[in-house]
Parts: sequence; structure tokens; C-alpha cells
Amino acid sequence: MAASRNSRLKVAPCDRFHIVLGHAPDCALGDVDADLLVAGHTHGGQVRLPFVGPVFTRSKIPRSWAAGMTKLTGNRTLIVSRGIGMQRGVAPRVRFLCRPELVIIELLPA
Repeated sequence: MAASRNSRLKVAPCDRFHIVLGHAPDCALGDVDADLLVAGHTHGGQVRLPFVGPVFTRSKIPRSWAAGMTKLTGNRTLIVSRGIGMQRGVAPRVRFLCRPELVIIELLPA
């Protein structure tokens, strides 16, 4: 079994396509043996600036991974949704140049 940054997250090895769904995309920084990782949490940065991208993500992933699809090492793909909500607490409840989104992923047989 492959470990990740979260020691409780395990993916059993087999010859099938593995999908990992998680709230935060930080699991993509570990060695999770999954083909597709799907997450949210970052809200795409919520506030984005031209030529800069997201100002703040509340995540350990690179800011360029905060929204959309990213090809990772080991033939893995990370999809991070901007979602439809906004941060609570200390973050401002505003979006700027970061439209809400609902991601639909269509999986087809090989």
C-alpha cells in the first residue's frame, strides 16, 4: 500500500484505475498511488490577480495547482475545483477574478 502525507490515506495496489477524492489537494504532494486525485478547499484562490494567479490558497500545494487540472509525476492527474462557496473566518467573503465552478468529470472505459 502507498502512503501519503496523510498516514491514514491508503490505496490498495491492483491493476485498476484509482481515484482519490479529498477535501484538500495536499494529498497530491505525497506518494499516493492513484491515477486521479480530485479535491477542492482552495476555492481557486478566491482572489486572483492578472499575471499572478491566486493570492492565497490555504494549502501547501503550489499556487499554480489551486484550480483546474494538473499533470503530476507518475502519470497522475490532479483536478482541483474552485467550488461555489467562499472561505469563512479570517478570509474575506469575496471572489475576485475567480468565478465559482462545478466540475463534472466523465470517466470512459479504456
